[in-house]
Amino acid sequence: MTDVLLEASVSSLIGVSRLRKRTRARNQWTSGKKLKLLLMAHNGARNTGEEVRVEEMVRHFRTIFG
Repeated sequence: MTDVLLEASVSSLIGVSRLRKRTRARNQWTSGKKLKLLLMAHNGARNTGEEVRVEEMVRHFRTIFG
C-alpha cells in the first residue's frame, strides 16, 4: 500500500514540476548564467561512505563544468 502511495505522490510531483516548467519559460538557464545544482544525500545508520560519494560527484562536476 505504501509503495502505491509513494509512486502516486512522486508522479504527481513530476506532473506539477512539468506544469511549472511550462509557465516559467522566462527563468530558463542561458549560456553565461551561473548554473545552480542541488545535491541531496541521506545521513543515517548503515549509510557508510555517503560523504565520499557526494565529494566525488562534486569533483566530477568541477571537472566537467570547469
